[in-house]
Amino acid sequence: MKKYYQYFVKSKQYIYIFQKRIIIGIILLTAFSIGYLQYKNRYCYNNNITKTSLYWNEINTKFNKKIINDSDIKSAVQFSEKNKNCYGIFLLLKIASYHVSKKNYSEAEKELKMAIKNSKDINLKSILKINLARIYIQQKNTKNAKKILKNIKETQWSPFIYNILGDIEIITKNNKNIANQLYNKALNLNTSPILEKLLHAKISNLSIQ
Repeated sequence: MKKYYQYFVKSKQYIYIFQKRIIIGIILLTAFSIGYLQYKNRYCYNNNITKTSLYWNEINTKFNKKIINDSDIKSAVQFSEKNKNCYGIFLLLKIASYHVSKKNYSEAEKELKMAIKNSKDINLKSILKINLARIYIQQKNTKNAKKILKNIKETQWSPFIYNILGDIEIITKNNKNIANQLYNKALNLNTSPILEKLLHAKISNLSIQ
């Protein structure tokens, strides 16, 4: 499997950017923005938890400014374990993103699993599972990545799922034909402009090799 990773990375260094920044960055950002809007509006604002929201605002600012330290991470994990509401879930996403930036994928996996367990919102669970599938790919555990994607039943996430399945075909088998079909399936569905642009880049990249 290692040689396929190396092969894919060498192609215009496109997949390097894709794996390190675009994929995980886009999905985590999507998770945070969409999940935040849908879930917080329905749950957080209906539960006036002043201390919780104040802590969230404080720690979220540190994450955004990239001034987080090990003590903050420990505190954030403890907060999330005690607060199994939207604030705790969004914070677990932040912690997972932090671990991904440090290439500590096992810790990111653990936080995302906890977030999935604590979430009561179906769409938010789906977003979290997509994130977890990406983590599994980084760990070269494509079997678990496929397994968790099959558990996502909401059709609005199909473009993201086909996109990831296409990546798996390249990574495990270097099967450009199947990957191309999956990327095009994703394109044919209503998807975000960012994902659409990424898919076009992947398809173009396959055609020139």
